[in-house]
Amino acid sequence: MKSYLKKKTVKIGVTAVFILNPLISIPLLIIEVYNKKKYASYLLAVFMGLFSIYYIPIGDQYRYFNYYLLYKDMSFNQCFDFQDPFILHLLNVVSIFLFILAKLNLNYEICRFSLVVISYIIAINLFHDIYKSYLNSFLNNYFISFWIFFFLVPFPSICSGYRFGFGSIILLYGLYKYLVKKQRCGIVWVLFAGLVHYMYLVYIPFVFMSKIVRWKIQMTLILFTGFLFLGPLILFLIYNYTNNSYIKGFLDLYIYGEWGSAFEWNLKNIFSFLLGSCFPCLFMLYYVVKINKSSSLFQLIQFNLLWVCLLISCRTPLVRYMFILIPISVIYIFINYALVRDRLKYILYVLIMLFLFSLVTDGKRQAFTEGDQIDFLNSSVFTLFNHHYEEHVVNRMVDVDGAFCDK
Repeated sequence: MKSYLKKKTVKIGVTAVFILNPLISIPLLIIEVYNKKKYASYLLAVFMGLFSIYYIPIGDQYRYFNYYLLYKDMSFNQCFDFQDPFILHLLNVVSIFLFILAKLNLNYEICRFSLVVISYIIAINLFHDIYKSYLNSFLNNYFISFWIFFFLVPFPSICSGYRFGFGSIILLYGLYKYLVKKQRCGIVWVLFAGLVHYMYLVYIPFVFMSKIVRWKIQMTLILFTGFLFLGPLILFLIYNYTNNSYIKGFLDLYIYGEWGSAFEWNLKNIFSFLLGSCFPCLFMLYYVVKINKSSSLFQLIQFNLLWVCLLISCRTPLVRYMFILIPISVIYIFINYALVRDRLKYILYVLIMLFLFSLVTDGKRQAFTEGDQIDFLNSSVFTLFNHHYEEHVVNRMVDVDGAFCDK
């Protein structure tokens, strides 16, 4: 009884400190995570959501910020006029959520807060499910495993662009539920990921094919080599012989436009690609190949790898689908934990490196440091949650292209 009361008192005390000053509570939350207290992990999720509120809307965020302002003046019928190409372009889960926030006159930042918190909660629940099913018999692995799943959440990506990062966590959860746990609800999660970002729709056929097809890694390597050379030719033929304007527009942008072959591969961008995408992906794939245990998830990883080869000439899709391979590979590694249990710390190091690298690229460093982040030193949860960048403040800091204005 005394032990229960002590634990309850600690929980109430840590939560109270978190409410009064989330930043000061961080060491306490880390200790509680070490003690395997689930509530502490959820409070960390809320902390990351509060921190995301202070992200200055640059790049894609600036575009969404303007959509939010536009939605305020649009009627319901205008927003869902499917005959309007502009509306069709915006038709996704995140845009619908932004429309609801705008109509309720709620702060724009609530969207970012919600997506970040939901992403971390999903990742935490995924971790606890995997830990209970595959890791519970091993000692001294909870703490490091928790942080691996914590850093699997693409926090900088969600803050800067919403859909890609948020959709990746939804997809990951769906793949685990359907391919690993054999639960039909998983396919609903995969479909929902496609409604968040259309790039994830390709995983729907991948998922069903992975349940049927089985081949060895040697076959993938042979196909990999073929796709590496034939990929650009296949995309060229599709572009020249398709009559679909949407596909043609997509290929124009992602193959021949600024996100494809027209992308400037200077030394800085090459380094960013190698360190931010190529190295982490290859590192995880090394362990996947080392395990080489046939399963539906293993087959899906092979399909994903071949898809990457097909898109070798499309810079942005290439980077994104390589990025998705990282968390999928981590799930595969964990469900085969007994084969690589002495390598977890290296996986964590790589994920921390990727997280930190993502924080400082593409203007994100300024977005995370040049706003009102000083508020975190002495503010309560309620003060932080109510923070909002007014339109005139954003326009003063960010130019029409979504980049920081020179001071």
